[in-house]
Amino acid sequence: MKLWGAADIKNMPKAKKITSSDSIKKKSSKKVIIIGGFSLFIFIFIFLLSYIPSSTLDSQIVTDIKKPTEELCKGEHQLHPPTSWKWPFPASSPDGEYYIDISDAKLGKITKLTLFDSNTQREVGKYFSSYPSLKVYCWAEDSSGIYVADYKPVYGYGGIFTPSPKTGPVKKLLVP
Repeated sequence: MKLWGAADIKNMPKAKKITSSDSIKKKSSKKVIIIGGFSLFIFIFIFLLSYIPSSTLDSQIVTDIKKPTEELCKGEHQLHPPTSWKWPFPASSPDGEYYIDISDAKLGKITKLTLFDSNTQREVGKYFSSYPSLKVYCWAEDSSGIYVADYKPVYGYGGIFTPSPKTGPVKKLLVP
């Protein structure tokens, strides 16, 4: 049997501390703050998602790549951005039943195309570009839709460090 000396007592493993109620309260308040902050973040995220605009016009990607937009449009092939000093909007459909107008969306740097009924002047549908701008080419000959492409222009003076412009695929926005 071994006897414990003073030196052995110093090296002896210490017993667990009994936590006081104050330290338990501090730990639980930290958890409440973390959970509350995360909940606030989720609430703000869901709130902002409700402000993201959504398009109401159906679209189909033009799959006939062999046809350039000049052939699709038979003549003037770009309404927006304007290629001349004349602002081409509102642009009426060939049969005169509908017209479109272009404006900036409220939140974010995106362009909104709105389709109106010519007789009632009421909004029929809208399309939001996924890039900052939008190329509007022309109406379909049978007034069944309008050809557009999402477009990201280049800002700046150019040069090797300036990104190149991006144009999405040509879509036909269908008239309901």
